[in-house]
Amino acid sequence: MSIMDFYSDALTFVTKLQATIHQCKSELEDALRPHDNMMRSVLESAIFEHALLEFREMQQFMIGQKTEYKGRQYLEDESTVGSADKMMFHIKEFHSSFGSQSKLSQNPFLVAKLDNPSIKQFKFPPKLKKSQNPYALKQDMLLEGKHVSIAIAEAKFTKNPTSFMKHYIQGFEEELVASRRVANAEDRQALRIKPPNVLMMNCCTLEFLRLRTELILCLSECAILQNIYLDQVKHCGQNGYKPLYSEGLAFEHGILQPNQLNFIDDGPASMLDIELAINEVDKTCASNLNFRNPDAFKMMTTRSGLEEIRLVLHYQMMQKQALIVATRINQAILDTHMRAYREISVVQNMHFALPNMVIPVD
Repeated sequence: MSIMDFYSDALTFVTKLQATIHQCKSELEDALRPHDNMMRSVLESAIFEHALLEFREMQQFMIGQKTEYKGRQYLEDESTVGSADKMMFHIKEFHSSFGSQSKLSQNPFLVAKLDNPSIKQFKFPPKLKKSQNPYALKQDMLLEGKHVSIAIAEAKFTKNPTSFMKHYIQGFEEELVASRRVANAEDRQALRIKPPNVLMMNCCTLEFLRLRTELILCLSECAILQNIYLDQVKHCGQNGYKPLYSEGLAFEHGILQPNQLNFIDDGPASMLDIELAINEVDKTCASNLNFRNPDAFKMMTTRSGLEEIRLVLHYQMMQKQALIVATRINQAILDTHMRAYREISVVQNMHFALPNMVIPVD
């Protein structure tokens, strides 16, 4: 089936490419109005030459010689998402960790994506600064050989090892001993967090893979449309216009200090620069979209994490639609003027007039 799917996708791509070239040719003929078939053939040759240049540029994007948009390597990374075995392993690990490990040893970033009762039961590490974020210590992958919760404890007590042993290691051992002494099953379960449903996690994974594919395609289309928009702005001599705002909106909530670590907003991608449209509203909405980190995939297997990538995709699609409207309207306004400018340049340089000129020349 995989081989047949490959050939089916390839044939579909050829059909879409032919339809796109035909549409470009029709729109250019309406704008330029070639006076004979030879000019139409020249116009079609120019379209194919430009399509070949775009194809070669796309090859450079795929092999990493050029950057299509900022942060592409984090969104399109296949180290975890590209392997079904790895995804199933992380799902099972995520589920089993809540039933086998004590609350104190859980990853607070993952617990923050669970349901409200689990979040209320969990005791999050207090008064941690953003500079102590364990994801900031190694941006590309997880900390080597360390659990995130241990890294948080080390960041908090790194200046005083004795305090680290007293508040973290001894507390963990006391809780572990207490959990073994508890005879009541309900009390024993109270020391642990209820794991998410495996079926729900698998369903969220399938939806996440679909949303991620659409997001990657939408970002690629937005990158092309932004280049067209910037070229149009350059032709008009208005270099101050930008397709995206450089800074997001500031939301005052009064819950946290500006430098305090937030286990929801300071995820694996919070320190990365990824070119997303949602950044002009709130950059923290995309703080977990770093798929080089296995924790980002685990977050996407929960309903809360799934809604985050859904929000990012919907806003990116709105940005794409706005760029489509802007570029088409701008091009409809520019076509006649750019055609007249080129025709006058031909008359001045070559000293002969063309048929069907916008500005008649005697």
